[in-house]
Order: sequence, then structure tokens, then C-alpha cells
Amino acid sequence: MPIKLRQLHAFDAIAQLGSFAAAARTLHVTPAALSIVVRELEQTLGFRVFERTTRRVRLSDLGKQYYLHVERVLTELRNAERCALDLRGGKTGMIRIATTQAVISTLLPTAFRAFRLAWPDVQLYPVDIPGNQISAAIQSGEADIAIGVHLPDDDVYESLPFFRSRWHCFLEHTHPFARYKSVRWQDIVIGPLIVIGQTSRLTLQGALSEALRMPNVYEASTASAALSMAASGQGVAIAPGYLKPTAAMHKLKALPLEEPEVMHNLMVCVRRKLGADSFIRQARDLLLAEVAGLDATAW
Repeated sequence: MPIKLRQLHAFDAIAQLGSFAAAARTLHVTPAALSIVVRELEQTLGFRVFERTTRRVRLSDLGKQYYLHVERVLTELRNAERCALDLRGGKTGMIRIATTQAVISTLLPTAFRAFRLAWPDVQLYPVDIPGNQISAAIQSGEADIAIGVHLPDDDVYESLPFFRSRWHCFLEHTHPFARYKSVRWQDIVIGPLIVIGQTSRLTLQGALSEALRMPNVYEASTASAALSMAASGQGVAIAPGYLKPTAAMHKLKALPLEEPEVMHNLMVCVRRKLGADSFIRQARDLLLAEVAGLDATAW
């Protein structure tokens, strides 16, 4: 028996709200009817998606794994519905930009505003994904534009320099180095250090000499996680300088790293087979123009 969309919506609502009663109210059905829908879903799947007690409802171990896929399906469905709404309203489409949440929140806001003024009928939609998945996003067609590091540049894809930012260390104001204006790599490298994913660690290690190996490194999944870890005293976060505004919210001090001075080089990538009048190419050019106006020396 095929899985029905109403079953996925029911599963999602219960997982989000942690209650059959609350989910039933949201979906405008009775708790009994909702229980039948979930039971049908579990019969189709061949396993229980929820663990029920008299006090609470929570995802089973298998339910947690399944929910990751359901969440993606429903997100794409909502995107499709939003696209249809835009098209009915006369809007010409949507351009998807794959990059990290850190880039979206720090480098792109002015570009989004400029794009909205230039093309009010085209939506610029950020796809927030981990840095190590950005290249795959444009190659799979999930995104029209990619902003990140180590992006493809060949017969199919064109990658151009987007933004250069010096690597910084982010530390608590009580840290012994907080009184300095900058920090040498050799003074901080012993750790514990916190970097954003394996890509950052490998990139830094390739840029530093053998004598500056980082023996004590944590790999955080996101920039926000890395800064949160640093703010809780778990180590010193190593990240690009454009994260200074985010670091300030965590009450962290940002100090540029020197000897050597290592730069974080972001690229912007699109497919080569785009016409000069393509909205995607024009959007790429607008992004480049807007980010060029940022004060890179401050970051």
C-alpha cells in the first residue's frame, strides 16, 4: 500500500508537537481519526514511528531516522506550493542559492535587498546547507548558484572569487589572549580549538606548515555551534572574520591570526551554459557587486 500524503502530514504534526491531541487540533481532525492515520502509516512501513505512554508521545528510534526523510519531502512540497503560488501571481520564478547559514546571515542581506529592488517578481531563495554539501547541491540541480569553498570550475561549472576573509580566533573575554590585538598561530595551535567541519580543518592544515599541526581539534557542525562551544569555554573557535557580528552575540572577542596570515576564500559558482541575459547569471553578478562593497579589511 503506497504511503499517503495525509499520513506524512499527520506524522510530522505529531513529531513537532509531541502530542496526538495538539496535532489533531492543528489538522482539524479528532484524536481518534489521527490515531487511525498513524496506525495505517505504521502498518505500511512495518515498524512503529512513535513510542506512546500515558503522559507523552515521542519518536521511536526508527521513527527518528524516517522523520529526517519525511521532513525533506514536506519541505520540498511546501517549496513547490510556494512556487505555484508565485507563478499564479505572475512571478517568473525562483533562484536558489546554496551556501551556509553564516554566509546567508552576514554577507548576503544587502544583496537580497538589492535583488528584490531590481527584480521584484523573482525570488532569491537561500538553501542553508553544510559547507561540505554545497558543491554537490549545484551539481545535483538542487541549487542554481553556490557560494562556498572548493567549488567546481571546469567545462560545466564556472567559479569566480566571491569574498576573502582572514581567519580569526574567537575566544572569551577572560581568555589570556583577549588583551591582544592579534594572535600568532604558534601560540594558539596547541588548542583546544574548534573548527567548522572537516573541510575547515583540512583547509587550514594544508595552509599551515608541518610545525603548526593542530593536535587538539573539535569539529562543530555549524558556525553557530562552533561559537556556542567557544562561549561555553570548551575551546577557541577558528573561523573566518565575517563571523564577527555573530560572535558578538555570543560575547566573544575576535582576533586576527597571523604568522602566517591565512585567508578564507569563498567562491561563487554557476553553470557555464547560461545566456548572458539569464536571471541566474545576472543574480550572480549582482551578488558579486554587492559583496564587493563590503569592507573586507574589517573581516
